[in-house]
Amino acid sequence: MKRPVRDRYINWMQQMPFVPPISPTRIEMNALRSALLAAIGIFSAAGSFAADTPAPRDIKVMSFNVRYGTAKDGENHWDKRKDFLADTIKAFGPDLLGTQETLGFQRDFLGEKLPGYDVLGVGRDDGKEKGEMMALYLRKERFEKLAGDRQLPA
Repeated sequence: MKRPVRDRYINWMQQMPFVPPISPTRIEMNALRSALLAAIGIFSAAGSFAADTPAPRDIKVMSFNVRYGTAKDGENHWDKRKDFLADTIKAFGPDLLGTQETLGFQRDFLGEKLPGYDVLGVGRDDGKEKGEMMALYLRKERFEKLAGDRQLPA
């Protein structure tokens, strides 16, 4: 019998060799925090004004550092962990998911594996596809994306 994804994830994390954390700058952390709080506020407020919206309920938020898909991580390489990552996210079932260290092909992979979500995320190098991004996934049954695609307005 397979153990639940959550148990497998905890076991996997306990077996990881120590990797010194990458320390993001205060500006990057503030930007991520502000973006997530703004998204929660906007989507909560938008949902509360709809006439046929059921009573508000808790919003399940998850943050996940997916680690660069191009890193030379040996046994922990992206190709060996990507399906497990998608299964872990599905098991927790967040309404909002914020990811860090995400590259465009990782954003797109998760977008395919999580069909009940809309996704926003642009590369920091060009505001489109190049470079690392912090992607935001929104559960479609809870939130409606009113505007935006993968690119920020000019």
